[in-house]
Amino acid sequence: MSRGGLRAALGHGAVAFALLFLFGETLALLRAAGPLDPTAGAVLRAGALAPSFVHRVPVEVRLVDISGPGALFGGAFEVGFTVRVALLLATAGAGWVLFRGGRVAGGAREGVLVALPYTLLSAGAALLARGSDPAILLGAGFAGLGETKAWPSPLWSVALPAALAAACGAAGGVSASRPAQGRLRAAAAGAWRMTWLLVAGGTAGVLVVVALHPDATRAFLDALGARGWAGGAAVLLVTILLLPNVGIGAGVAAMGVPIVLRARGSTCALISLGGTPCGELSVDVSPAHLLFVLVPVAATVGGGWWAARHLERTTAARAAAVGAAAGALFAPVLVAVSFMASAAYRLTGPLAGALGEGNVTVGPRPAAALLGGLAWGIGGGAIGALAAHVRGTGPGGGPGPNVSRLRRYAGGGGGGPPTLLSWKRM
Repeated sequence: MSRGGLRAALGHGAVAFALLFLFGETLALLRAAGPLDPTAGAVLRAGALAPSFVHRVPVEVRLVDISGPGALFGGAFEVGFTVRVALLLATAGAGWVLFRGGRVAGGAREGVLVALPYTLLSAGAALLARGSDPAILLGAGFAGLGETKAWPSPLWSVALPAALAAACGAAGGVSASRPAQGRLRAAAAGAWRMTWLLVAGGTAGVLVVVALHPDATRAFLDALGARGWAGGAAVLLVTILLLPNVGIGAGVAAMGVPIVLRARGSTCALISLGGTPCGELSVDVSPAHLLFVLVPVAATVGGGWWAARHLERTTAARAAAVGAAAGALFAPVLVAVSFMASAAYRLTGPLAGALGEGNVTVGPRPAAALLGGLAWGIGGGAIGALAAHVRGTGPGGGPGPNVSRLRRYAGGGGGGPPTLLSWKRM
């Protein structure tokens, strides 16, 4: 392992975390500009919560003294809730830096090393944030519940950042060390293209729907203005970072996979063409919403096309097989991304039992997302790869699989241009 590769991996891991930490401190400063007036140390500790909300780490928020000195438990910790959510746009940004670190490091082993500083710093931030005031990060209105303290899970604060960094770093290292061609690499490239096309298409579709409802958009902007420039900027920033979460939900729902709400042992559908609706919370699917089906169509066919671009000489059957393999790889990636996009909370503390079971999760079921990803990915990937093969699209936008015809006339399949004798033979 070269010293340069080691330095690149460690440096990119540290930079990826530093960007997340800077985001958290910026958000905390914007929030603290309101009526809370916290100390600099309190702002620093609250900002350290941000990596937990980027990696979907469970954060327990404890409410203390909510009823004063005469409370049931003498003013001690009585009730709270644990929330799990990931600001996926920030997660994607960190993942991109980690991927670049693995790529610069030049190999899979070197790439995995980006996880070392990234995980250690994430765990350190979680320790710094333990017992911090979440009202600084979540808004002044949160302070009305009483004294609050946040406690990120130590175990998940290590496991989830380590998994993200190791996966992204290794992927970057493999992309730099493997040959430009290869069926496995082509399938992996196609699966990744399917994933981000689905997220981007779903997000774009949601933004179009928002634009078609100007009254709701105006009400949202008016609410931002009422918070002042700092509070409004903080809410707008968090909203933008959450857009991919909504885009994934829209894209997965367009595949026919229901987005469900699971609470107190029962399940209902928030977005679905069938199933038990969640009352007024459910979204009625109108004929116009059926246009969202174009999102998974474009994503899976585009991913299959991209996979075929990484094959130089192949047959139609092999191209279709690689496109289908890209779809098969797309399915587990979709499950992982859907998990990160989902949100959950549960009640905790001595009063949680008296208040009833309070576990709530919003998102698609993993098994349904896996089956939907397999069906759409394999079918769309094979169609896209076949279309690319028919059009003769090869690596880098070159001539592709059918380039072999000219090379056969040139005398042996070499890489040089046809000679004068070759053209005479043709």
